[in-house]
Amino acid sequence: MSASPHLSVLMPVYNEIDTFERAIGEVLAADIGVDIELIVVDDGSTDGTREALFAKEWPDNVRLLQQSAAHAEHGVVAGDSGGRLCRPGWPER
Repeated sequence: MSASPHLSVLMPVYNEIDTFERAIGEVLAADIGVDIELIVVDDGSTDGTREALFAKEWPDNVRLLQQSAAHAEHGVVAGDSGGRLCRPGWPER
C-alpha cells in the first residue's frame, strides 16, 4: 500500500464457502480513490470456509484472522495489536 490515505474494511465470514472469494474480489476491485486494507475474520465456520480462506494466496493488503465458534457466540472480536475498536454510538457522540 502507498502512503496515501487508506480504508480498512472488516469482513466477517461464517460458513461462506460458496461466496467468500467473490466477496473479497469485489471489495478489492472497488475503485474508491484510496488504498484498501481488507481484514477478513472467519467467525468459526464449520463448512470448510476457514480452511479454504487460509489455503489461498491473497494480495498484501488482505489480512486473515480467525476466532473460534465459542468466541463468535459471545461477540468477542478477533484482532491484533494494530486493531482499533469503536465505542457504541460512534461517530454520533
